[in-house]
Amino acid sequence: SGMYVRLAFAVAAHLESEILIVDEVLAVGDADFQKKCLGTMGDVTKNEGRTILFVSHNMAAIQNLCDYGILLENGKMKHSGEIQKVMDVYMTDGQTKNVHKTFNQETKRSGNKNTQFLSAEVLNNRGDHSNLFSIGDDITLRLKIKDLVGVKRSEMGIQVKSSDDMPLFHIMPRDSNYELYHEQDSEETYVITLRDIRLFPGTYSIAITSANTTGHEIYDHIEDALSFEILDGGKYTTRNLPRSAGLFFQNPEWQKLY
Repeated sequence: SGMYVRLAFAVAAHLESEILIVDEVLAVGDADFQKKCLGTMGDVTKNEGRTILFVSHNMAAIQNLCDYGILLENGKMKHSGEIQKVMDVYMTDGQTKNVHKTFNQETKRSGNKNTQFLSAEVLNNRGDHSNLFSIGDDITLRLKIKDLVGVKRSEMGIQVKSSDDMPLFHIMPRDSNYELYHEQDSEETYVITLRDIRLFPGTYSIAITSANTTGHEIYDHIEDALSFEILDGGKYTTRNLPRSAGLFFQNPEWQKLY
């Protein structure tokens, strides 16, 4: 199918049509082919003054190519205008209910309730509630917790899992030389920022745990407290990143010695 797409793109790019419609051309082919496509599309609009209607979910490619954007939802136009504004609407609007959760007695949870999570939020680089990210973005979690019995100190665990329930990494304050101190009955908010996220595109869930400092006594545990989605390669790459190709994205330094 890759060869057909290459051929179709080559033919389309050389036709003298005033409007060229390109639909997810970057979903196939290697990096060179994709780069060539982007270059050709740039030439067609800048040098030849033709219009390209570029249909894609690839944020980096859209940002590089487009000045003007249209956001469609269920076949209707939801937003249009300057590309960055349209992208902002898409990134903050495509949220599920999992971006800001308030926990109560109905919440499915386990533990002895010495401390309890009151709410959990996920935010993007701009401080907006969102669970749509690209590789290289910062993901911020905001967790509100209450000490109900005067435990004074606790430990927290944040577990990130893939959509097939595989544990990927586990975060604790002690790993960052940070300690949690509490005052009884006061509501405290902790902010955790994951810098430069490197997970491949996909959906991920977050479980949160509050425990005593040795981890042997669980105060509160909530599975699937939040979820987020990685959409694309963001600032790093426009190539297709299927889940089958990997889990963590790396772009090390390359050198030719001789």
